[in-house]
Amino acid sequence: MLSKGLVLTLLLFLVVSCGGGSGPDTGGDNSTPPPAPPSQGTRILGMDVKSVPSVTYAEAYDKAIAMGVREVSVSLDWSILEPTLGNYDNTLADIIDAYYPVQSANLTLVLRPLDTPGQSMPAELVGKPYNDAAVIKAFEDFLTNLHGQLTTLNASGKLKWIHVGNEIDSYLGNDATRWAQWATFFNAAKAKIKSLWGSSVTVSSIIQLAG
Repeated sequence: MLSKGLVLTLLLFLVVSCGGGSGPDTGGDNSTPPPAPPSQGTRILGMDVKSVPSVTYAEAYDKAIAMGVREVSVSLDWSILEPTLGNYDNTLADIIDAYYPVQSANLTLVLRPLDTPGQSMPAELVGKPYNDAAVIKAFEDFLTNLHGQLTTLNASGKLKWIHVGNEIDSYLGNDATRWAQWATFFNAAKAKIKSLWGSSVTVSSIIQLAG
């Protein structure tokens, strides 16, 4: 059996080791106040809202808005919305067009012909390079179809950003040829998006931030 003295010694050791005490800090001069945070300017807080079993999407969305979120992103895989060439599944597009125009935050669409694991395309195109004429034409047709399904959202002015590709550097890596192929595809997609949604929509891609 441990003596009371030994137990007290161990407890004191744990408290000191955890660094949780409130004693004076002699490690440096803390008299200089930290710099003031930069002003918000035109920056806004964006978030990718998700539901969980105990919280519905609508509840999560409302919580995000209450925290100050002013932009919400929605990710759409090309292969899901067009599983085979010319066979469009507009289920998600219809939900987006009904839900987001009446919400308070602006919307970002993350279109994923390329995602972290790799290509996301109609089955007939998988394996083709992104600068293949058939791939570019199919994605342009996909964009035309998607635009036609989002009439209410388009009229609301809440769609501010469209990203083409998510964490594209995971797949493109250091391969200069793949990057060149993607650049051709992206530039064609950007031109098509601008022709459909207008110049007020910002078009870009998402890359990873090394930890």
